[in-house]
Amino acid sequence: MSLRQSIYIGTSALIIVILIRIFAIEVFVVPTDSMSPTIQKGEKVIVNKFRFFIGFPARFPFFGRITNPLRLTISSPRVNDIIVFLRNEQHSDALYVKRIYAVPHDTLYHNDTTLWFQSSKNFISYTKTRHYWMNKIQSPLIVPAKGDTLRINSSTIEWYKNAIEHEGTKVTIMNNIVYFNGKPQNHYIVRNNYYFVIGDNHTQSSDSRFYGFVPENTIYGNPLL
Repeated sequence: MSLRQSIYIGTSALIIVILIRIFAIEVFVVPTDSMSPTIQKGEKVIVNKFRFFIGFPARFPFFGRITNPLRLTISSPRVNDIIVFLRNEQHSDALYVKRIYAVPHDTLYHNDTTLWFQSSKNFISYTKTRHYWMNKIQSPLIVPAKGDTLRINSSTIEWYKNAIEHEGTKVTIMNNIVYFNGKPQNHYIVRNNYYFVIGDNHTQSSDSRFYGFVPENTIYGNPLL
């Protein structure tokens, strides 16, 4: 085999490996025990990027997060699916792994001790005072879907503020009036599908109860277990 052939084969193999890592699968080390006992802290899992979408992933090597990844939906995430998704932690994107409890247009109910999800009939016991986002919202609450029109006022904005700001709109509140990018508004048209996620280790998981809905365009894939 000539040197040119060896270089060609080596380069082709490297390109194939890179493309597989970008578009198909990637190894992810689970950083916490929030999914215990299903997935243990420090366990390596293979993320299947073809499970839900085909195209560019939510994060691209050397470029970081893609705000609006170009991809087609193969199968929309469903209740009980485990997903890997991106969240901004201390100004740096980190991968999280949680289980879906509610999908777009599902309704969740809660009181001080219990969360109830209409679609799955699942109950989760929790302490409301310990969960930052849950302290702000009223029951019931519908998970927003792409194209939905949300009625916004100084109370309801707290339910959707994280989602709206994720979509690039600056939210401010002055004298009980809500402003989007400096303009007063009383409604908002959603540009993403959203999901409510919880870790299997319910009492030791930082999840949607703390930071609200997970946007679909941050979903990275599904771990192969």
